[in-house]
Amino acid sequence: RKTAVFRHIYADPQRSELFLQYMAGQTALLSDAIARLKQPEFRSTNGFQRVSSGEVLIRQGDEADHVFVIIEGHAEAFVDGQKVGDVPKDEIFGAMAVFTGERRDASIVRSKPSTIMRIAKDQFMSLAQSNPKIAGSLIESMARRIDLLNKQVTQLTAQKTTN
Repeated sequence: RKTAVFRHIYADPQRSELFLQYMAGQTALLSDAIARLKQPEFRSTNGFQRVSSGEVLIRQGDEADHVFVIIEGHAEAFVDGQKVGDVPKDEIFGAMAVFTGERRDASIVRSKPSTIMRIAKDQFMSLAQSNPKIAGSLIESMARRIDLLNKQVTQLTAQKTTN
C-alpha cells in the first residue's frame, strides 16, 4: 500500500515537487518544535525563527555556516555600511558564500519583523545535491542577481562617461 502511494506521488513531476516541498516544510516545523522543547544551551540554530526589525542575520566577514530563506518579511543587504540591495520574501540568501567557502561579503539586516528559515550548511548542500530543482532554482536566482548587478555597473559607467 505504501509503495503504491509513493509510486503515485513520484509518477508526476509536479506532484513529486509538491510532496518534497511539503516534507521540507514539515521537517522544518518539527525541527522548530523540538528546538523549543530543548534546554537553551542545546537548541538548534536551524528551522523557523521569528526575528525583530534591525536584527543582523548575516554579518559581513563572518564564516558561511547557514543559508536562509525569508518566509515572511523583508531584509536589506549592506556592504561596508552602505545599502546595496533588498532581500524579498521567498528569497534564498547566504548560499553564495556557502558554495564558495569564502567569508560573507555583505551584511543582511531585517528591515521589519519577519520569519526566516535557517538551514545549516551541510544540510543545505545535501539538499541541493539530492534535489536538482532546488539547485536549479538557486542558480536561476543567482543569475538574476548577477544580471541586475551588471545592469547597475553599466548604468554607473555610462553616468561617469557623461559627466
